[in-house]
Amino acid sequence: FEGFARPRMLHFEVGPRTTALQYRRGSEVDVATFARQEGIRMENFLAPPQSVPWEDPTPDARGWAWGENSQKRAKRMALQRLSLGSAVAALVDVRDAVAEERIWPSEQSGAFRPIDGETHDAFLEDFLGSAEYSELTLLAVIRELSSLLYACGDVPLPQKWVGSSLALMVEVGAAPPRTRGAAQVGSEGYDPKSWVAARVKLRLFGWNRSRVSSQLSAPFQSIVEQQDNETLWQIYKDSVTWILWEASRLYLHSFCAQGWSDLTIEIYEINARSEEVPIGVARTKLAKATSGRQTLWLTSGEGDAHVYGPDGQPASVTVGASYVACPSPSRLAGIWRIKVDSAARLPAPVAAPVVTPMVKRLPNAGLHPARSFAAVITVQGPAEGLLTVSGPVAFQRTKAITENSASGPVWKEEFEFPVVRAADVASGAVVARLTEALGLHGADDTFSDGVAAELNGRGGGSSCSQGSGGVAALVEHLPPPEASANLASPSVPLATSAMQATRVAATKQLAFAALLQGGGEDLSLNGFTTGTANGAKHVAGTSSEFDFSQRH
Repeated sequence: FEGFARPRMLHFEVGPRTTALQYRRGSEVDVATFARQEGIRMENFLAPPQSVPWEDPTPDARGWAWGENSQKRAKRMALQRLSLGSAVAALVDVRDAVAEERIWPSEQSGAFRPIDGETHDAFLEDFLGSAEYSELTLLAVIRELSSLLYACGDVPLPQKWVGSSLALMVEVGAAPPRTRGAAQVGSEGYDPKSWVAARVKLRLFGWNRSRVSSQLSAPFQSIVEQQDNETLWQIYKDSVTWILWEASRLYLHSFCAQGWSDLTIEIYEINARSEEVPIGVARTKLAKATSGRQTLWLTSGEGDAHVYGPDGQPASVTVGASYVACPSPSRLAGIWRIKVDSAARLPAPVAAPVVTPMVKRLPNAGLHPARSFAAVITVQGPAEGLLTVSGPVAFQRTKAITENSASGPVWKEEFEFPVVRAADVASGAVVARLTEALGLHGADDTFSDGVAAELNGRGGGSSCSQGSGGVAALVEHLPPPEASANLASPSVPLATSAMQATRVAATKQLAFAALLQGGGEDLSLNGFTTGTANGAKHVAGTSSEFDFSQRH
């Protein structure tokens, strides 16, 4: 942790738990599916954001009587219930770092002023905001993971890495300065990108159950041992690819949007079994002219039917929305700030409450069962620029909070959703940031010109055709992340829905991996084929336009 003011570490155990594989050989989709089921376990989360610590059963299930060891196990179980995409999103949620930087007094603290008709946050003139910091942090994480994946591909022999650990570390104790020239910090100076890159690290450890194969040991391995090594090594690489795939699609849909037009707030109650029971949904449009604080009615989510509280009045959620322009220099045009204030008149539990710790809601009001609530904030943008099929989708999640007022929970949490410049999307600068981090050597002028040609329909039009080349293939294989909830009553049987979702995601992940590799064996993936023809890699029936000759 040297060089960190306050490190945040997300610790994964990668690879099967043991070498006693019940799965041996099958299709590449089968291997990737098995890796998603057995290949990654989240073991620890040091200094997580506020949305993560309460994701455990101990506050609501007599945690005060469990003892220290039982609480640790309970928190690990709850952490492992998080989806991998949610864990990566939590890792790069750096609002705490910016909030800490704002505590220190300065002439710019808390100052907002209009410039050219737009609201500007004076704090952002000296420091990056949380959205800008998250964007650079996520790119650095993608760069570290892609470097590891390429290094694994260069290993000449399959390895038996069983239950080894992978840790991702980021800085959440300080916010990066917007820019510092040589006159301010010395002879060299630095920029925010290098500041962030120096504070994002990937570490591998925990080799007690693993074994390294070399050219000397290979002749002494039996056929069964060699086959096991091949399977275990492929599972390890698929597991690393899974983390990289989740990080890449999070970046594409959260940091490549030209605008956000729709806001959805979903309210969940978290019961004693850590299941999330949907309560209601509120929707509104995002527009600079109508931004501000507003109260939205909750509906059932299946129509326009209102949700009513115990007093017969409609349930509601109070939110605030504002657009803030980013000062120059910035990679973003601006940010939408969404503040979830509180919810009121939420309905009583459908079923009788499970025995939980008793808390006082109000003085002299008697004891009542504790109820915990969380909100998921989802924004959607128009289908334009890179994302012409369904449009960008991004989500963030509040902390789970016990009902702390007579009418309902009060969160008072603020979230940021970035907006990029349309000119940067058209020129290819936005997607070039992602492809450069992926090691696709896409930051040069030739690549940017190719992106611009794709976005202009190769001589006409305004959309990027799904079959036009490398950029379109990359976008196609990175679907929007899901704001997954641990629902108490899924609409389809849990085992069936989970298996279907796993295989679909594994298919997309394999196509993404094939695009990164730029070559390899033919691979049939549910309606499209990736393979080699005359030495050139083809994805979705088209040749990849990326240059793989230079990587990290």
